[in-house]
Amino acid sequence: MSQARDHIAALLARLPQEGELSPDQQATLASIREKIETTADIQQELKNLFKVKNFSEFALSLMWVVERSENNASSPEEETTVLTLFRNAVADSATQVGAQAAEGEFFGAPPSSDLAVEIPVLDELPQGMEAEQQVEPEPPQEHQDVEGVSEPAVEGTSMPVEDHIKKFGLMLETFSTAVQSGADDRTSLLEQIVNENNVVGATAGFPEEYKQYCRYLTDFLQYIFANQFLDDVRVMNIVTNIQDPFATWAAAPSEAREGVLGPGIEILRDFKTMFE
Repeated sequence: MSQARDHIAALLARLPQEGELSPDQQATLASIREKIETTADIQQELKNLFKVKNFSEFALSLMWVVERSENNASSPEEETTVLTLFRNAVADSATQVGAQAAEGEFFGAPPSSDLAVEIPVLDELPQGMEAEQQVEPEPPQEHQDVEGVSEPAVEGTSMPVEDHIKKFGLMLETFSTAVQSGADDRTSLLEQIVNENNVVGATAGFPEEYKQYCRYLTDFLQYIFANQFLDDVRVMNIVTNIQDPFATWAAAPSEAREGVLGPGIEILRDFKTMFE
């Protein structure tokens, strides 16, 4: 794990600063890099960063980089992706987060808890996943993995489809753990997943079975939020039973995935019968 920590620290150190980031943004990035360089548990630090308001996508991108580093699949696109998501993260909160960092509280900041029950389907990728507005959109890029097999990228981002699926799997696993433990950030994580589901539904390039899973998952999450069922033991059971099939599906080769999400989709489609 020290290799992954060193890789992340080196990546953050390479991010452009002069002329690219404001003084507040530079201070925030330096605080994050210092934490990464000195931590004994990179995964836990990134989970803490995930809970900071506006920084969840940035934290997930670093988790993605860690996983690729462990699999010896690092690539130059990581730097561009991480920098874009960092810019987005600090765009609206540089002053607030910079102050927290200066006080040594950056990784302990509370997550956002605001959530509207009616969450609209997005017409474009959310903060942290879209191309910068001043740049003309480019056709989806292809990712070349270590074995030379090209993999399509998610429309509107250079992140490959498979890496995006793994990122969503980490998000779902984190939410499942939070529900089981009764963690305070459950609502914030629920909001993140619903927003990500909307992205999947509105973006070309994802498998249809994945899109169907996300549609039913959104219905389920909005229902339990509206009815204040997050502490209900039935919800805990459902979340566990839908997370396991997704983890199995995401880990399987693409040609062996057909039908693997079926049990999870069936549970999500019929979940209301457990509350009647």
